[in-house]
Amino acid sequence: MADIKTSFLICLFATLLPFGQPQFTTYQQICQRTTNSNLCIQIIDASTSSRLKANVNGWLQILSDQAKRISLFTLTKIDDAGKNNPSPRLSRSLDECRVEYNEIIRGLEQLEWRNLNRGNYADFNKALGYDELSVSACTNDFSQDPPIQSPVIIYTQSTKDVLDLTLEVLNLNQCNKITACI
Repeated sequence: MADIKTSFLICLFATLLPFGQPQFTTYQQICQRTTNSNLCIQIIDASTSSRLKANVNGWLQILSDQAKRISLFTLTKIDDAGKNNPSPRLSRSLDECRVEYNEIIRGLEQLEWRNLNRGNYADFNKALGYDELSVSACTNDFSQDPPIQSPVIIYTQSTKDVLDLTLEVLNLNQCNKITACI
């Protein structure tokens, strides 16, 4: 019976350990393993918070905050594009993007990176994956019949790039690979 209790306590303790064991001791190390290492390093370097630069949860917070800033900026560009072109087809796609970007922003605001640990990795992974699907839904809506050019494609691509980086850093820290391990 004592062995079962001991095993249970060890498992419980392991899931509560801070996420980001010293597999990667600097953000430069983990960023080098991403698909866009220069952007990853640039975003984290630009942060003025030495506290957030100290560990992987902080690096993820910095990347997530950048994704949120880009998403908010993209939302203003979506609104601007709607004001400058009254086409019903364009309005429909921009309305879809507006809904998706509001969801992305809400989702990013709910992520509390300081609470990330091995036990809730899957929740964070799924949340970021959902945000990436929202970007794709926005982008893909412009391809629907009849297809039209997106006036916000450069902004949606920027959002996707930073969300990809955030997800890759999360996965590298948990799985030692850029793809999910759930």
